[in-house]
Amino acid sequence: MNDIQHIQLFELVDNVRQWNPERDAPKDIIEYIDISAIDRNSKKIPAITKIIGSEAPSRARQLVKTEDILVSTVRPNLNAVAQVTEEFNGATASTGYCVLRPKNDLLDSRYLFHWVRTPVFVDNMMLLATGASYPAVSDRIVKESRIPLPPLAEQQRIAAILDQADALRTKRRAALAKLDTLLQATFLDMFGDPVTNPMGWGLKNLGDVLKLITYGLTVRPKYYDEGIPLISAREIRYGFIDFASAPRISFDDYQNLSDKGKPVQGDILFSKTGTIGYCAEVKTNQTFAITQNAARMTFDQEILVNPFTLAYLRSYYFQDIAIRNAKGNAVKDLQLGVMERFPIYVPPLDLQNRFANIVTKIVSMKQIHISAFTYLNNLFHALQQRAFQGEL
Repeated sequence: MNDIQHIQLFELVDNVRQWNPERDAPKDIIEYIDISAIDRNSKKIPAITKIIGSEAPSRARQLVKTEDILVSTVRPNLNAVAQVTEEFNGATASTGYCVLRPKNDLLDSRYLFHWVRTPVFVDNMMLLATGASYPAVSDRIVKESRIPLPPLAEQQRIAAILDQADALRTKRRAALAKLDTLLQATFLDMFGDPVTNPMGWGLKNLGDVLKLITYGLTVRPKYYDEGIPLISAREIRYGFIDFASAPRISFDDYQNLSDKGKPVQGDILFSKTGTIGYCAEVKTNQTFAITQNAARMTFDQEILVNPFTLAYLRSYYFQDIAIRNAKGNAVKDLQLGVMERFPIYVPPLDLQNRFANIVTKIVSMKQIHISAFTYLNNLFHALQQRAFQGEL
């Protein structure tokens, strides 16, 4: 958008009313949008907390309206942003959000929502964030950032196109979730609930059935437009490795990594830092690297086959153990030594292989949706980039 002005957000948004529910409405029940309320994947607010005014936390201060845009100012790399829908009109948001209320005659809310999701905006926030262990930006930094501002009608046209592309991604994601539910139901039917182990399978520690458990690089390298994919928890959140949306590092930087940061086909990746429990199997011999927030595990296939192991790792039982054992205040982390002591039951291999055959059929259906999702994901990112460069 070389011919389009880039305007600072503070010129395009209105102030938000602040209040103190503990003082102003101590006996009323208020709806509170806390700092963890946003689903970072869907960019929506699935639910909020209802509390009595007298018990409201000190951060419960901002009264929000429909179409406000919430931008989390903590850990901006996670891009926890959402648009306030009608059901949450009048709710109270944490001061951990920068609340952007567009001036209707200047800035379209959906256009702004798509802008704060762009890599350009996220990278800018990460660059300006302070704090090593708990990076954050201020409201001032968010509002001083600049947005390309075409005429309002053009903003609305761009937002409508991106909305449609995003809706297609959402439908594919929902289809994948239903197949995952089918897979888990089949697992429980064949092996029983790991919580009670009704079939009495023998138990081992995770470390006893592993040939390797490690994690990837600990220092963030420089990113490039092209190069070797660097996979983190974000790229495995849908149950497969999303190479398309991964940042790229140089081949030289990749070569300098130790082998532990270079997964191979047949490994299982498990997110261990931040968001705990995403997992995916490496089904390709493509060259890529992983970050320290992903554990790389190689299981002994003579004891456990990967389709069974993945289903077990995704079970509510194992996920609950993993989340409860993660340590840390700002950022939760699951230590590998702790993981190695987690229990896993070991059914007969012939039953595992029967399950693997069923998984193969379900995965073939998933692959159709994964391919379509990957295409739609690439399309959305391409449209997003073109939209804010004035090329859409």
